[in-house]
Amino acid sequence: MALPNAPAWDTDELCIWFEIAYKAHTILCRIDASCFQTSLGAASVTEGACRVALRAQWPRIHAVALSQAEAGNLE
Repeated sequence: MALPNAPAWDTDELCIWFEIAYKAHTILCRIDASCFQTSLGAASVTEGACRVALRAQWPRIHAVALSQAEAGNLE
């Protein structure tokens, strides 16, 4: 499953913003760099390391984001 749009790195907040398709629209999601490092296997909190982890963990990230959307936790 491919990423729908190119994720955006936020240099001020050290996070990645990305979208998931959900029903008839998309939902904007965000993951902090520290979360990538502590929970998703990123080697560091740099943009490159977080992007590598995002690609490697995309099926897991996508599944969690969809389950959160289904539960009404994402707008």
